[in-house]
Amino acid sequence: MTFGELVDHAQKKGCSLLAEKIEQRKGEGFKTYAEPSMRNNSGEVVCAPDGLKLPLRSDLAFVGSSGEAQTEYADSSALNFREPVFARWEDKLKIEIHSISWDYMHFQLFPPPETETNWDGLKTWFMRWFNAEDEKSPNADGLSGIVHFISDPEVEPDRIEIYVDFGSAPTDALAEFFDELVKLDIKVCMIGKPCDPAQFIVKE
Repeated sequence: MTFGELVDHAQKKGCSLLAEKIEQRKGEGFKTYAEPSMRNNSGEVVCAPDGLKLPLRSDLAFVGSSGEAQTEYADSSALNFREPVFARWEDKLKIEIHSISWDYMHFQLFPPPETETNWDGLKTWFMRWFNAEDEKSPNADGLSGIVHFISDPEVEPDRIEIYVDFGSAPTDALAEFFDELVKLDIKVCMIGKPCDPAQFIVKE
């Protein structure tokens, strides 16, 4: 499986699980909202008060028997590899994949910045794919091709760690994310953590 094929597989699996959960709630007779953003009582998008100060989305919300809206998340799925998969992005970024999950992708980035980092490019990337104004039309599965969440970058002495929920976004969102890493002068991007070899042992 090539790098492009495995990313495509992870994206399709994540979107499939999301669509299934939305359809499940609809089938149970609940009024269901796909990929809602967190909003205040006035209907305005709410952003985190600190860090990157960015908004976030739930996988879905539904009106339960109490008459109140409840948020919910779809099941998660990860592709795990016995040995890392390597790729290069524009000959500027080395990519090393240990495991990949579309709805909660873990990035370790090297090297960390020597000075304070300007995250404006990453924030712009996120807001473009977050679609705060809900202008994108949903597809047949009710999904709008949008990113749900990005964590505040954790800058450690030897690396940066970031988590991203790519939601229903296409693989183009990940490609543009890599472009932003190149602009930040990141040289190595590790996706996921090395897995416990025991999980690959077939027990009789």
